[in-house]
Amino acid sequence: MKKAGASALFKSQMNISIIGYLTELRLYRAQSAVVNSDENIVNIALDAGFGSMSQFYEIFHRATGLTPQKWRDAQ
Repeated sequence: MKKAGASALFKSQMNISIIGYLTELRLYRAQSAVVNSDENIVNIALDAGFGSMSQFYEIFHRATGLTPQKWRDAQ
């Protein structure tokens, strides 16, 4: 019998990969900061743990349908 690795065990219990889960946490942190602070969007993305602005904008837009600035303006 083959042992399941940590990633497989996490995914089987949480129904999401570890990377996906961490990305959701980063996105949640960034969304909160975008709405609740006047901090620069670049700083928010970096503080939330995104490695690049293009990655941040792509993930943010995919999740919300808006850019971070438009999200901030709409709140």
